[in-house]
Amino acid sequence: QSLIAHRGYRACADGYLSDDLPEPEQRAADLARDLDALSITGPYMLVGAGDGVHTVRLFVENRSDVVGVVLVDPMPIGFESFYDSQIGDSRHPPWLDLRTELSDSLTGLSSIPLVVIGQGPTAVYGAEKFINDSGGTEVRDFWQDGLSFYESLSSASRSVTSANNGLTGIVWNEPDLIVRQTLSLVAQLGLGSDSQK
Repeated sequence: QSLIAHRGYRACADGYLSDDLPEPEQRAADLARDLDALSITGPYMLVGAGDGVHTVRLFVENRSDVVGVVLVDPMPIGFESFYDSQIGDSRHPPWLDLRTELSDSLTGLSSIPLVVIGQGPTAVYGAEKFINDSGGTEVRDFWQDGLSFYESLSSASRSVTSANNGLTGIVWNEPDLIVRQTLSLVAQLGLGSDSQK
């Protein structure tokens, strides 16, 4: 956030510090409300990580002021229930999901420039934790299918594979990659730093 702001762009973070999380629809509405309350207008460059990708997809729908999107470690739809059924490990924090029928109805990303940053599923789900438990291969394939799904959401998408192989995610292990890709997309779009982002 500070690195982006240092370049002359306005950067803000929106999230929750509780396990009692609202559904993605409410999170998207909260984001729109918060930006309005702070008088932060577009064009917007959105970065969503983990299950925050659902919030981004819902926020973008029916808007014309979102000019670019970066999805980081995007959580596949249905991942929590699939993961728990395969690995049998429910010690993770709760992950929000997007109803399949709602996901299928969303078209907002169709032509918006999109960068999907994902970890190599083999590196992550080939880790000792998953080798020693059943289901690692299935989870890896499910995650890879999810990355392919998100890449297909826009006709102007590109994918980036992180070298990170940690289970804590790119946000914690490789934040500079997110900043580089976000600023690269800003430059690609020709957005001047005198605009609000």
